[in-house]
Amino acid sequence: MKVFDKGHSRQSSNVIEGDIEGHPLVLMDYQYVTGSGKNCSTHNFGLVILQLPHAVLPLSIRRESVFDKVGEFFGGGDIDFESSEFSRKFYVTSSDRKWAYDVIHPRVMDYLLTAPPHSVCYGGHEIAIMKKGQFNLESYDEAIVMAAELHRLMPDFLVQQMKSSK
Repeated sequence: MKVFDKGHSRQSSNVIEGDIEGHPLVLMDYQYVTGSGKNCSTHNFGLVILQLPHAVLPLSIRRESVFDKVGEFFGGGDIDFESSEFSRKFYVTSSDRKWAYDVIHPRVMDYLLTAPPHSVCYGGHEIAIMKKGQFNLESYDEAIVMAAELHRLMPDFLVQQMKSSK
């Protein structure tokens, strides 16, 4: 996951392991540091990581920000979808656009539009739900439900395709 590649002085705390629907699950607080000296910044996240029985390609879904809109003006951008409401509210990136379109079908878009505003990352054999700062008990529950629901919403053909591509 990209979040684990950022910064230095990386550490996790309050790690809880369990499972949901037969899949391993890890809850944790995570932090890393960027810069040094006076330009040092600490970044804190709450993470829920659902381990999957099959690989998934890298895909990132998060709420769109003002900075994203500025970036689009200068030629940057994300993947847009048929739903203009979804595309307006979410910033989606993946090196494989077809994968992104297959994973984020209309039912997923509808779900994410009403789900808590957590970021979602797919990669390796995991779906991670992230929140800046720390999760409280209620938001951990929301994130666990969100990870499980996004896994349930993965199309069967896509799961089979990923299982056979080992």
